[in-house]
Amino acid sequence: MEIQIDYIPCLIDQAVQVAKMISDNHDVRYEIIKKTLADTSNIDLTLSPPEQAKLIHQIIKDVSKVDDLCLAINDLSTKFALMPDLREIIAQSKNSFETIVRLVIVGNIIDFGAIRDFNLGSARERVRGFRYADRPQCA
Repeated sequence: MEIQIDYIPCLIDQAVQVAKMISDNHDVRYEIIKKTLADTSNIDLTLSPPEQAKLIHQIIKDVSKVDDLCLAINDLSTKFALMPDLREIIAQSKNSFETIVRLVIVGNIIDFGAIRDFNLGSARERVRGFRYADRPQCA
């Protein structure tokens, strides 16, 4: 599968987000973005999006000297999973199965980076404050 032109901004955006996630150093972030832009200016359109993303991730690893780009996300997932009040949330819920499913979904959101500005505290409160009666109804 060839990469589409529309995907190129996504590659750059991903590099920006990962740079912010792994480094607080402005110079490192800037170097990552600069090298990503240079790489995407010579993009091989025959590469698939995952192949191109792998190249971008290698740039990020080389510049930042961070081998595991997902470590920060994994640490956040672990903190969420080890929250001491999760068992209490499940025990106090009216539908423990649904609550467990919701907690698993939150864990997957963390793991896959679906929400860039994810906040552990607000996620816990959303799970805790969810009422089955408030759920969206299917037509």
